[in-house]
Amino acid sequence: MSLLPWSPLRCSAGTCGRTIQAQRALGGAQEGLLELEAAGLATGKGRLTAEGRLVASPLDGTSGSVQFTAGFGGVKSAFYGALGREGVLVLAGPSCARLRSGAHAYADARQVDFLSLDQFFPALAVWLGLGPSWLLDAEVKVSPGAIQARMAGASGTDVAPPEGAGAVVRNMWKQEWFIWQQVGGTAALQTGIHAGTAGTWQLLNSGSGLLLRPWPAAQAYRALLQAVSAELA
Repeated sequence: MSLLPWSPLRCSAGTCGRTIQAQRALGGAQEGLLELEAAGLATGKGRLTAEGRLVASPLDGTSGSVQFTAGFGGVKSAFYGALGREGVLVLAGPSCARLRSGAHAYADARQVDFLSLDQFFPALAVWLGLGPSWLLDAEVKVSPGAIQARMAGASGTDVAPPEGAGAVVRNMWKQEWFIWQQVGGTAALQTGIHAGTAGTWQLLNSGSGLLLRPWPAAQAYRALLQAVSAELA
């Protein structure tokens, strides 16, 4: 069970520079070129500047990468990081906070950044909306169909809460969900759900089926750090 796939940028620094020039000649990337120029990453002739080459450097020699997909109310987003010699190239869509603020008009926007490795994990945690959460004694079995509907953007009023759900789960179920998943990965990181004021939850595959369970902040951070470190080691 997964969110819809999202394809990150994949080209070398040299190829990126040539692509910019080719698209500019065809008149199909003028707006994007102006943004790169404004950011100081490209010249008016479509060539990468020194800063642009630094940002694109991980694409020439990526030693590891990590990718997450996410969804909120039917709007899809993603976060991609590629580790190179100089740092981590990040390509990201709207974050949890941005989508919760109602910025759906920017759902197709992509932000490019270049971070040091020690900056990367906090940036990803913020993008996912990880923050204070609570250790609540609540767990419930859910049907795959209900989860698929919520992943597709259905609200808690459109989909009935799981049978036998207590007050804690019912409160979580009625919240708007920002659902995120790691793409691939070797650590088998659980699907995370930012459920607004109900905190962060995890979706687990167990022997008895799918389980919804609160995910205290310390545990979520530790699991995320281990999963990311396994890909960028």
